Amino acid sequence: MRIRLKAFAAMCLVAPALLLAAGCAPSNGVPTIVSLVSHDDVLAPLDSCLIECIAEDKEGDALEYTWSTDGGTVTGYEGTVAWTAPTKEGIYHITCQVSDGVERQEGGAPARETVTLVVKDNHYPTIDGMGADCDWVRPGEDCAVHCQASDIDGDVLTYTWSADAGTISGEGGDVAWTAPDVEGDFTIRVVVTDGYGGEYSAHTAVKTALNQPLVITDMVATALEEPAYLNFYDERIKVLKGKSYLIRCEVNEPLRIVSYEWSDGGPVCVFPVGGERFVFESKPNEIRWTAPLERGDFTITVVARDADGHYAEKSMVVNVETCTCAFSDSTNEGEAPRHS
Repeated sequence: MRIRLKAFAAMCLVAPALLLAAGCAPSNGVPTIVSLVSHDDVLAPLDSCLIECIAEDKEGDALEYTWSTDGGTVTGYEGTVAWTAPTKEGIYHITCQVSDGVERQEGGAPARETVTLVVKDNHYPTIDGMGADCDWVRPGEDCAVHCQASDIDGDVLTYTWSADAGTISGEGGDVAWTAPDVEGDFTIRVVVTDGYGGEYSAHTAVKTALNQPLVITDMVATALEEPAYLNFYDERIKVLKGKSYLIRCEVNEPLRIVSYEWSDGGPVCVFPVGGERFVFESKPNEIRWTAPLERGDFTITVVARDADGHYAEKSMVVNVETCTCAFSDSTNEGEAPRHS
């Protein structure tokens, strides 16, 4: 009788402990979607992009990924799939559902996230023109800058402006650039976007200076021998081998110039000392250049400098021909058109 009572008493002690342990057992946690990311936001019809879902489960349970979409097709495995856009333009949603298989047994819901993509046969915007109202300003002064852009889709365009230095005020295609308080050459840039991944960029340069910058306005070539084998075409000067030509440099403020430096790929020549193909006649801004005997292209460059260290530079490409047959009577000229 005592043995039965002891067994009964032991059962009475164990049963509540088992019930208590069962009641304190932690419930299953629902998986968490950390991120759902598409590699593209806008696609053309029938294009494809990767979509990646990163999920975690605090119990370390194996996860099941279920993908669905209201248009197009989804192909892939587990957390990384490829979505192929349909032929019809529009807005589409791709949904990823992540489950550990346990929450269903407990009446819970799996984790779910959706990414939205745009299907559009987009055309990039174009910049029809971009420039500044002035070639130079004094430090701290303003200069108006303009950009004219268009989009054949009729998309709303956004203009994003930037500059090497200084500040930009305004918005859209017309802004003002305030120059920095130093002299130099500065680039102003604009990026035009259409909101669907299409963009186009352009830039222009503005100089800042205390005084008007030096500018080489022209380089003019003149034949010194007859017949005048000298043609101008496609931004080039065409000459005949062994013939001599006078090349003149013109600047906007000639009284400021203290030196002209000439070169054609060889040593630099400064008045009055010439070189292999350069001979100074009487003026530092004029040079007699004798074409070499071999056929080819040569670049003649002149640099004009003032006493304050400012300079201007310009080049002329000369095409040397070895046969008179390269010249026609109808295009021969004693002086080539101005090379501005």
